[in-house]
This record gives sequence, structure tokens and C-alpha cells, in this order.
Amino acid sequence: MPFLKKTIVAVSTALAIAGCTGTGTTDTAQINAMVQQADGNTAIVARSTGFAGSAPRIFVLMDGEQVAALGNNEVGSFTAAPGKHTLTLQFEGPSIGLQTNTLTYNNDPSRPQYFVISLKQKFVGADMTISEVSAESFPSFVN
Repeated sequence: MPFLKKTIVAVSTALAIAGCTGTGTTDTAQINAMVQQADGNTAIVARSTGFAGSAPRIFVLMDGEQVAALGNNEVGSFTAAPGKHTLTLQFEGPSIGLQTNTLTYNNDPSRPQYFVISLKQKFVGADMTISEVSAESFPSFVN
């Protein structure tokens, strides 16, 4: 019986940890390669939410379709056609007291687009935002 309990705890822990990781990366070399290889159809997004709210993944939806699922401090990329797009954020699981926003942007095919997801704690709940940033400032949001 103790073996069964230990096995259940180990499997549950592994699943919980795996559930916190997303489709992005925290590896600096991979992030640098992602940035260097980006073209005008590439959008790169960094999750810089800090410790609060760091456990669940954040889903990034472009025009209603999921394009990334980011764990804490992960960076991901996706392809966007030229033109106007709407990015929406969703926390995985219940998001009681969490306010999210959307960002409408115009994809400029002459350069990659860079976005940062941030989370601001309030007395009750939190505000999660996505903002477009410059290529020059983007590295400061990546660990």
C-alpha cells in the first residue's frame, strides 16, 4: 500500500509540473535564435508575469485561435499574416478575479512584432495585459 501511495503522489506531481509548462521556451539560446530568425510574419511573445499567478499557463489567441500556451517566463512565437489581428489572453483553469485584455495590432510585414504579457496584482484580483514592445526593449523582459 505505501508503494501505491508513493506512486500516486509521484505521478500527480509530475502531471502538475507538466501542466505548468507551455509551448514556449525559457532557454536563452533558443530565444536568441527565435529572435534572430524572425521575419515580418513572425510575432514573438514573452510572459513576464512574476511569481503571482505563475502556475497556470496563459493561452494566447490570435483572432480567436490559440497560437501559444505559455508557462511562467516562457517565450513563444507564432506566424501572423499581414494586416489587422486581435490577441486575447486566457488563463488556464478558473480565473476568478482576473481581468484580461485584448490587443488589436496591425502586423507590419517589414519587421517582426514583439509582445509582452504582464500581470499586475491588485487588492482583489489582478489585471493581465498584453502590450506591443520594440525590438530593442524586448530583451529586457526575457530572463
